[in-house]
Amino acid sequence: MNITIIGTSNSVMKNAYVKALSSEHNITNLSIGRNSIFYHIKTLMSNYNTIAKSDILIIDHYINDINFYLDQNIYKYTFHVQQLYLMIKSLNIFTLVLFMPTYNFAGKKENTEYINFLKNNLDKLNISYLDLNKYNLQEHHFMDRIHIHRNVSYLIGVLLSEELSRIVKNIEPIANGKLQENPYLLLESREILEQNRIFKPEKFKNSLISIEYVKIGISQSIEINLGQKYSLLSFGYFIPEGIETHSAFTLLANDTEYDILCDGEYYFHEIFRETMGSVDRFKICSFNKRDTALQGIRDSQVMNPVEFNLVDLLLYSSDIDLKYESNNCKKVYVDLKTLNNYLNNYLNNVFVGNAILFFSKREARSYKEPLALLKAVLEAFKKSENTLIAKQIMKNKNIIFDTINLDKCKSDPEILREISLIFEKKNNIKMAYILMKMALLHRPNGPLIKQKCEEYREILESKNET
Repeated sequence: MNITIIGTSNSVMKNAYVKALSSEHNITNLSIGRNSIFYHIKTLMSNYNTIAKSDILIIDHYINDINFYLDQNIYKYTFHVQQLYLMIKSLNIFTLVLFMPTYNFAGKKENTEYINFLKNNLDKLNISYLDLNKYNLQEHHFMDRIHIHRNVSYLIGVLLSEELSRIVKNIEPIANGKLQENPYLLLESREILEQNRIFKPEKFKNSLISIEYVKIGISQSIEINLGQKYSLLSFGYFIPEGIETHSAFTLLANDTEYDILCDGEYYFHEIFRETMGSVDRFKICSFNKRDTALQGIRDSQVMNPVEFNLVDLLLYSSDIDLKYESNNCKKVYVDLKTLNNYLNNYLNNVFVGNAILFFSKREARSYKEPLALLKAVLEAFKKSENTLIAKQIMKNKNIIFDTINLDKCKSDPEILREISLIFEKKNNIKMAYILMKMALLHRPNGPLIKQKCEEYREILESKNET
């Protein structure tokens, strides 16, 4: 299946749930970290036709809402969340809103109130959602209060992949959706340059992003004439690697000067924190003040004159109604039925499930002799109720004990790899493949692990044993 994702930082972490989805599906990941709902709106607008060709759209947004944006002085934030949901309903594809888990979620009343508000809106529109806060995630499953560990995220991706495949096979063809009129105006660098021809487009590309921007040098400015009145909602900016991770610019609108701080590396799309009223023209200048403290979304910074790289702007007209035809897709109950079982095993220091092995906080290098390592592996597989693997390891414990090289067993994937190679030498390719696939999930870029998985798969396919 073709899956498009518009998400936040949990959706851009390496070797996490998106990586798991990509092992079975074609993924277009349009996510970036620390973004507001306006990033999702502008990304949906700029990629609408491409997204419409997908089979599934996954939206991940609410964590940044509750941590950064709901209490900001911006134009009716929750109204724009509802607008995004209406735009989603105009797409003729299955959409899943993914509520990523936060540590101690239930302890905050405002979290529960906001997520219930979102669910009520999604229920009215027949849009499906998955709330990961309802599962048994504990403190040690999190890297911090809003980011889950990559291994746990990867597990969620494995289970979600299976659930999405089941859903798409059983839903009726989705049709009738159409976006007719849009109150938002997206100005990307090419539109900005059309009104400011003295500037030339700048480009940046790496493995994650490809953007064009306008470099506004010190003492330079650009003017934008809209032709009708809009409210300024958000702006995209670019800060190159290797320079100060703070930038700033000055915006002149309605005879008022606003100094705006930007922080982060590479591309971010940030809100205008101050309500500026409707404008039909405005000017953006590089920041030219000295020793001036500016407040950003997270902290304050003392700034001096600096150039500014503008990528895009999102604006909104209250004079234009969002008009759309709703698709016929019904809401589907999405549940990762076995996730709690796996998380509970993880709590007990050993976890095996869906071809993933965790030794949790016990380091593999703490096993001083083969027997101790072998017992730990057996314990893990027995608790997982994977009796096939446990029996096979017990049956071959003598050869494993005699031949395993502890110097090569410094991590979980290396343990699995070395035991897999022992089964290969015994010509038990099926067991070798099972164990090597587990190693691959832990270390997806390991060259030997990838090579061996492919070899074993080809051998088994030739024997019709996959």
